[in-house]
Amino acid sequence: MNDTTTSSKSQRELPSHVLAESMTAPDGVVITHDDVVEDYATLAAGVRVGGGVRIGRGAYVGAGALLRDNITVGTGAVIGMGSVVTRSVPPGEIWFGTPARARGTVTEMPSPPPAG
Repeated sequence: MNDTTTSSKSQRELPSHVLAESMTAPDGVVITHDDVVEDYATLAAGVRVGGGVRIGRGAYVGAGALLRDNITVGTGAVIGMGSVVTRSVPPGEIWFGTPARARGTVTEMPSPPPAG
């Protein structure tokens, strides 16, 4: 098992970071040193995480995004594909761009139409 896969323990403590059991990350995700990835966080293909980053519960980081050192991506936050995040992202906010900046909140997103 490598540093970018889901573990079978509730939290896996590696020499330099902690990955939650239920985090999702495909091959090609780079997680460096002193990082914490909480439960149900998703890191899409090609995400690169600098040192000292905390990714909150249920956060989503889009493909190819770069998270700079010593920031926090809050609980339930969404980072757009290819974004360069240089500042901490508050919980529930949607950020994208280069550099990434706030573009809305998860609660402002329209609900999908009912099935049927």
